[in-house]
Amino acid sequence: MTIEEQIDAMGLSEGELLRQMPPRLAEIARLIGVRPAIALSCHFGGSYVYIPGTLTETCSLVKAVGMGPATVLADFFGRGFSQNILVPVFFKTSMASRLQGIRLLKEGNSIGEVARQVGVARNTVSSWKRTYLEEAA
Repeated sequence: MTIEEQIDAMGLSEGELLRQMPPRLAEIARLIGVRPAIALSCHFGGSYVYIPGTLTETCSLVKAVGMGPATVLADFFGRGFSQNILVPVFFKTSMASRLQGIRLLKEGNSIGEVARQVGVARNTVSSWKRTYLEEAA
């Protein structure tokens, strides 16, 4: 499943996703869009990403988010110079596990059933329910 498909499977609007992001990632999302920001976090979250002064199709940033969003980041953060930026982590558990859990909750499964099927603690599923389903309503 691609990152795009995983985001779509979550069933949340871009505004809802933006509100769940750490402040620094939300700032990046406002620059390049929610989906490219999530892709950036999935690829580089918790570490630095190198933004070269000149972007090429082979650079890791372009491969992760595409040339358009990478150019916006390079213009904003680098202004023509190479730069390293720290990319915040959006999801602490794997995105696939979280998405599966949210989908199961939306289907009406209990917290205990979801925890067993996904392989996480009940508290984690309760947190997903509060964060992604109750606040989104």
